[in-house]
Order: sequence, then structure tokens, then C-alpha cells
Amino acid sequence: GVQTTLDFADFVMNHEAFVGGEFSTHFVENYFSPSALQSEDAELEAVGAAAVANLLQGAKTNQSVVSHGKSSRWKTNRS
Repeated sequence: GVQTTLDFADFVMNHEAFVGGEFSTHFVENYFSPSALQSEDAELEAVGAAAVANLLQGAKTNQSVVSHGKSSRWKTNRS
């Protein structure tokens, strides 16, 4: 996809030191590491993957067995 610096800008703008006015030309050197952005992305990806897996699992368990266009009575008559 398109690469942007939005994650970096978000990191800077919301950093405690920046918000508190404690920044200089050494801000990046003192506070930033690439892993600060990667961990947020990895966590979001993990949450998204878990949500999709949960939805897919739910879809599988709610499907009726269909034979010749008719739902299986075994599946629909279960108690």
C-alpha cells in the first residue's frame, strides 16, 4: 500500500514530552525507535485477525447442511 508518515506524526504529537513542550532537535534521537510503530501495527493486526477468525468460525457453525437444495433435517431439528 501507500506508505505515509502518519503513524510517526501520531507518535510525536501524542508523546508525553512533545505535549509537555519538552522537545528539541534531538526529540527523535531521544524518544523514537521504529519498534514504537511496529508494535502498534502488530497489535492491531493480531486483533483484526482474531476478529476475522471468530467471524469465520461462527459462520461455519451456523451453516445448515444442504442436499439437493434442501436443508438437512438433522441440522434443523436438533435440540
